[in-house]
Amino acid sequence: MPENIVKAWVESLNIPTYPAPAGDLNPLFLERRNNQGASGRIYPNPVTDYVNNTKKVDQAYEAVFIENEYIQLIILPQLGGRIFGGLDKTNGVDFFYRQHVIKPALIGLFGAWISGGAEFNWPLHHRPSTFMPLDYLIEEGADGSRTVWLSDHEPTQRMKGMVGICVYPGKALVETKVRLFNRTPTPQTFLFWENIAVSVNDQYQIFFPPDVTHVVFHSKHEMAHFPVAREVYCGFDLTKGVDISWHGNSAKATSYFAGESAFDFFGGYDHGKQAGLMHIANHHISPGKKLFTWGNDDFSKVWEQNLTDEDGPYAELMAGSYTDNQPDFSWLRPYESKSFSQFWYPFHEIGTAKHANCQVAVNLTVEKNAAKFGVYVTETFKQAKISLVAAGKTLFEQMVDLAPGSAFQAEADVSHLQETDLTLRICAADGAELLAYNPQPRIEKPLPIPANPPPAPDKIETIEGLYLTGLHVEQYLHPLLDPDTYWREALRREPSDSRSNNALGRHLLRHGDFINAETHLRTAIQTLTKLNGHPYDGEPFYNLGLALRFQHRFDEAYAAIYKATWSYTWKSAGHYALAELDARRGDFKSALEHAENACADRGNQKARNLKAALLRHLGQYAEALALTGQTIQQDPLDFWARHENLLVSRQQGQIAESGAHSVRDEVVDAQLYLDIAFDYANAGLWADAVGLLESLLERNGKDAPVYPMVPYTLGYCAFQSGQAEAGRAYYQRAAKASSDYCFPVRLEELEVLSHVRATQPDDARAAYYLGNLLYDKKQYEPAIQHWQEACKLDPNFSISWRNLGLAYYNVRGDGAQARECYLRALKVNPNDHRVFYEHNILLKRMGVAPAECLALLETRLDLVEERDPLFLERVRLYNDLKQPQKALDILLTRRFFPWEGLEGLIADQYALAHLQLGQTALEAGNPQEALAHFEAGWHFPPSLGAGRWSAVTDIPCQYYTGVALARLGQKDAAQAAFQKVLSADDSPWSLGYLPSLPYYKALALQNLGQTAEASQKLEKLLASASAALNNPDCAEPVNSEPFNLDAEKLKRIQQTYLIGLAHLGLGHQAEAQRAFQEVAALSPYHPLSR
Repeated sequence: MPENIVKAWVESLNIPTYPAPAGDLNPLFLERRNNQGASGRIYPNPVTDYVNNTKKVDQAYEAVFIENEYIQLIILPQLGGRIFGGLDKTNGVDFFYRQHVIKPALIGLFGAWISGGAEFNWPLHHRPSTFMPLDYLIEEGADGSRTVWLSDHEPTQRMKGMVGICVYPGKALVETKVRLFNRTPTPQTFLFWENIAVSVNDQYQIFFPPDVTHVVFHSKHEMAHFPVAREVYCGFDLTKGVDISWHGNSAKATSYFAGESAFDFFGGYDHGKQAGLMHIANHHISPGKKLFTWGNDDFSKVWEQNLTDEDGPYAELMAGSYTDNQPDFSWLRPYESKSFSQFWYPFHEIGTAKHANCQVAVNLTVEKNAAKFGVYVTETFKQAKISLVAAGKTLFEQMVDLAPGSAFQAEADVSHLQETDLTLRICAADGAELLAYNPQPRIEKPLPIPANPPPAPDKIETIEGLYLTGLHVEQYLHPLLDPDTYWREALRREPSDSRSNNALGRHLLRHGDFINAETHLRTAIQTLTKLNGHPYDGEPFYNLGLALRFQHRFDEAYAAIYKATWSYTWKSAGHYALAELDARRGDFKSALEHAENACADRGNQKARNLKAALLRHLGQYAEALALTGQTIQQDPLDFWARHENLLVSRQQGQIAESGAHSVRDEVVDAQLYLDIAFDYANAGLWADAVGLLESLLERNGKDAPVYPMVPYTLGYCAFQSGQAEAGRAYYQRAAKASSDYCFPVRLEELEVLSHVRATQPDDARAAYYLGNLLYDKKQYEPAIQHWQEACKLDPNFSISWRNLGLAYYNVRGDGAQARECYLRALKVNPNDHRVFYEHNILLKRMGVAPAECLALLETRLDLVEERDPLFLERVRLYNDLKQPQKALDILLTRRFFPWEGLEGLIADQYALAHLQLGQTALEAGNPQEALAHFEAGWHFPPSLGAGRWSAVTDIPCQYYTGVALARLGQKDAAQAAFQKVLSADDSPWSLGYLPSLPYYKALALQNLGQTAEASQKLEKLLASASAALNNPDCAEPVNSEPFNLDAEKLKRIQQTYLIGLAHLGLGHQAEAQRAFQEVAALSPYHPLSR
């Protein structure tokens, strides 16, 4: 194509695709699910909880292409706006890993996720909308650049995120322009990571800036030196010194987050292809630099098969803005926006770079008195000057034409010089310095102190400590802790503490408990104003105003919020809220004044849009049109601004052209319309809200399915406008709509559904929806009451019964009632896989015998065959019943597609079956047969789809391998097996995967004749397990199932089992037997054989 031209176009792209199943129709309330160290909360979104990648079809995708003479990008708006391909046209290398198939796996927050290309992850990792469609628009810049803007209202907190993928004429550079906007009235947390997949092999090397001397793992619990690690890292022994910058040296799947750096670059380089990828970003804003790898073992091959057909292994270069770890979150205040850019570009020939910016990358190495250096540029520089100097002496200087696609390389004699004496400088023809690099002495910093989980509230000494810990738990979306427990403990000690009262009040406000929120917020204000009526921070006044507004006490809300605006921090958010209240009572002039004040924060797009709506209502159409035009220029995918522009244009007889494209599906579309409808409704602009939602219904067609909250909201707006008859008609239509994926969550939806329940008490669906919303807000008893009513009004709707059963067990601890509800749900819908599965889990939680559970499961083998969790549950039950051969036979008939992180559940059952079979063979005097089983137990067939994140979980089978070899008289091999057990890492990381590891190490010592050392290890295990058993502290476990776990009971089972093992190893048969009997009484599902 011609030079200095950027083209962008849309075309249909056929890609072989393994279709992802539709999401489950049951709402999931997983309060203790872990998602990369943060909360894995799914509600209000459906989850795709299985895939079956056995059949693929050709599927057409709406693809956006953007290219210049150096690079070409392919973007798929239908799949979260992912960059699907990035091609370096100068050498034909895909600098972003290019998939040639869409093959979803269960890795995303809501299930389906694909690898490859570039993914933009926010406000969580991975991006919640990674498999959802986005709006997009192609924009032409005055400089000839093209930007593909992609935008959505993310589905967890309804914030707006937008990424502009920009290519410039004459530059081999990709800029990602990011704009994040908290369009909600309360503070929200977020992280932002650009996740770039790259093809890898043994010759691939990650490079961090030269001042990075260590790396850390997720949550900063594990750390190691970099590039040569000398520690045990995530259970992997690197103490002999392993250069982990080389991909081939990472045996297992892991992550490396770079330590603190004062540089703006990092990247990766394939020495075989002589091609790499560079990242550039302001390190003050974008400190995150990370490599994730699946490793180089059989487990990595399993995931390669799960994610691609023929495109090979990949790793991920990740760059974080406002974050340097996962989880690591920053705050967005109400209506705050953040804008920033990251840059990526391909380079080649020069090796791993030592310094780089958006124009130049350089490498410099010194070997045998020779300095070798390379320069690569992202744009053409005619007659650039490259010089190497030391102590004022020029060692090398040359004028050269530089351009993307070809690196400049040279060397110079540096005899008697140190590398740190050298400065490599690249200057443009006019003398302007493009980049200079002076190597610095490498100073290895001490490893930081590992982060520890927050202590329990009663272990924190100070009120301030309690407040700050609660804030941390809230900010980091901790999966196992609740922030309010810390603030409640602070208030137990000091009831008037202003910070904890404000924090707890804000927390209750977000959960829809407006009355209790008001109480705490008034207490906070009382404390703050005891000596001074005008406190430093106005947040408690602002939060109180919101709590009062939701109680429809508008005058009181107005006064509280006005007081909040005295604080500059709350000026924009406060004036926006005042504008809403003014407009709600019809005072558009005062509303306009407050909206104008809110616009002082130029990033507050909602204030600009509300101001435009007010101008329109005041008949100031030209001003409204100009304002919406300015907003659209700032954010071309601001849906409210585009809609206002359309309304004003119609008023003036004009036609508005947005240029935006939508690939949203029905539910995503409805949620976006509801966001804007509630923006209008909060300002009392009921007719505008109705008009917007009616336009959605009209666009979709009269007979098209309708998302229930759309007509419910229409009805509520009609009632508020005094049109009760129209309101009831809308409510009746909503009641008849399909309930599929209707999971309301907004506080405004709480208002709407509460009104529906009050005016339409016979609406079973409204009761069901309101129960969903309240349960998610942790208002459990009110949720139960609404679900009870839903079941009474419509006993033939299975999900209400299922939800009620869930609540009876989790909230009231009533297993019998829960079971009855699940049976009612299955009677109504016997083909619901999830309800069938959860019923089985419920029975196990209730202690129902394995034989009864298995018999029930096998009444519906058709359902069992269709879902991995059900299939694995059947295998597990056969192992529980000591029928390992049956378990193994069934297991080997299936190819599993498990959730990331849960692959070990399959491996556990496979290993357990072989372990039991091997032990039986040993007891029968067949050590050769036993050996075959023990060795098979830690080598998983590729067809199984199983694997291990930690090698120590294979220790039981490895220990018994030694026992079988000893029985066969193979003494040396047996001793080698026992030594392998002894060499296993026993750090807290590994003990988390196999708490019984000390027991197996002690047995290995006994077999090696080291009985004293074995006894010491067993006595230590006995003491530690006994201490843990008697420790009143009890950490809540991660839980991916909907039923709560009894943490105290689980602790008792685990520690009593370890006590039994210790006694068994010490030869205390009676004590061991008592311990194992107690374990069996507590749970018939504990694998005592391990």
